[in-house]
Amino acid sequence: MIGTGLFLSVLPVFIAGLAEDLGFDVSPKKRLFGAALSSALAIVVTGAWINSSGIGAIDVVLGVVPIGLVITIIWTSGLCHATNLIDGMNGLAGAFTVLAAAGLAILAYTAGDYPMVALSLVIIPAVLGFMLFNWPGGLIFLGDAGAYSLGHLVAWLGIILAARNADIAGTAVALVFFWPIADTTFAIYRRRRQGKRFDQPDRMHVHQIVMRWLEIAGLGRKRRHISNPATTVVLLPFMSGPIILATLMPEHGGLALLTFGLCAAGFVTVYILGTKFARSRRNPVDVVRPVRTVPVSEPHLPTEGEANPALVVEVRDDILLMRSGPNSYWYAFVRGPSGTWRKLDRGFTSRDRAVRSAMRTRFRNRLSPIQHEHAAIH
Repeated sequence: MIGTGLFLSVLPVFIAGLAEDLGFDVSPKKRLFGAALSSALAIVVTGAWINSSGIGAIDVVLGVVPIGLVITIIWTSGLCHATNLIDGMNGLAGAFTVLAAAGLAILAYTAGDYPMVALSLVIIPAVLGFMLFNWPGGLIFLGDAGAYSLGHLVAWLGIILAARNADIAGTAVALVFFWPIADTTFAIYRRRRQGKRFDQPDRMHVHQIVMRWLEIAGLGRKRRHISNPATTVVLLPFMSGPIILATLMPEHGGLALLTFGLCAAGFVTVYILGTKFARSRRNPVDVVRPVRTVPVSEPHLPTEGEANPALVVEVRDDILLMRSGPNSYWYAFVRGPSGTWRKLDRGFTSRDRAVRSAMRTRFRNRLSPIQHEHAAIH
């Protein structure tokens, strides 16, 4: 019964993610609201929430039911969004989901909770079946719908496991989710420090830095079909390390919390050193101006056959984006040396995808992922 209710509770966040995948303008805040709604439904159908962490002082606060409910919704919604953010390389989010589900299954086994063992293991073959087509070639993708859904499911497996078993410390369960928590938390800090909105995307996630390392090491940007899936392989030990540690200390809340802190310190240190190395190897590039909205009548826009007054138009230096309404495709134009605009062959469901495709066309072999960030492009 718990399994059925849990899978039904994923519907709101799945619909929000699917709408974004289909080209509707679903902002990150709206998707977070969908995740919060799914979390609220999960509380209703499972009767579980965060009421214990394994740390006495924290448990006093979590023992206040309204506080526990709010923290549960924030925690699970955040993990939903974090899983979507790490879905940047072929197989990465899928691999984390498999590792997390396996870790939770081991924790459930140590507690003798065999129904939770079975529920955790059910997810693994389903995700592995998807990964056969996603890694290494990227024949299919999770999209926002898939990434948010997997994030919701594994987050709630952890909540239910801790709620059903008093001898499983909540901090040990949290350690299972160290990787998406660390990557997302540091991304929010990084963006706020740069004066950006916390939900404004960038190209400075760990997996993007690692791919840059691989390119510097010899693969180059022309071999993205190799460096992309190879990044997932490189990150597997780092994602699995905290999960393995969590399975070794299921009852020790304080030790799990200390381990989480040590992992966080190591994460930040390696990230800073890796970013400095990647930046030191980049080549000088043209700086691209940030987005600005321009009137359709501006003379350098495409010809009348390609545009009409109803179009939404944005220009990013030598890249122009258009769409005829909120539910239509984005089309990208690239300006050539003579000042004429060349339209890309197909439309895109999101503005960011149109920009990325246009960047590949306009600046091929000139901009790296690290340099995109410094050029204010995403």
